[in-house]
Amino acid sequence: MNSFQINKQYKEQQTGITLIEVLLALTISGGVILSVSALISQNARFMTEAQDRLLASIAAENLMVEEFANRATPTLGSTENPIDIGRRRFLYTRTAQSGSQGLVQIDLELRRNEDERVLARLSAVRVLQ
Repeated sequence: MNSFQINKQYKEQQTGITLIEVLLALTISGGVILSVSALISQNARFMTEAQDRLLASIAAENLMVEEFANRATPTLGSTENPIDIGRRRFLYTRTAQSGSQGLVQIDLELRRNEDERVLARLSAVRVLQ
């Protein structure tokens, strides 16, 4: 028998897949599944942060509308208070500074809980009456 006939007989006897092929397929599948799950997890974090930013900007606009709707003279200084919106609690810092010619600058910054990152910032100037 020559080597060609031996290889031909061996190939005819091989009918299934080997253990190495199965392990290689499982390893590749596991890597793909881990990559996809990491992407899904990262996407969920990004979506939560985007929702927080949106809700914080809505809350900041609402607070500023309340500032302008209030006829009383704005209290000067800085205060920090919680606000609930969309089942989430934010902390807002309101700073009012007296300007020239009867103007008051009002600054709002909203954060999530005690987090240092500012999610929304809004400034406006109000005329004193």
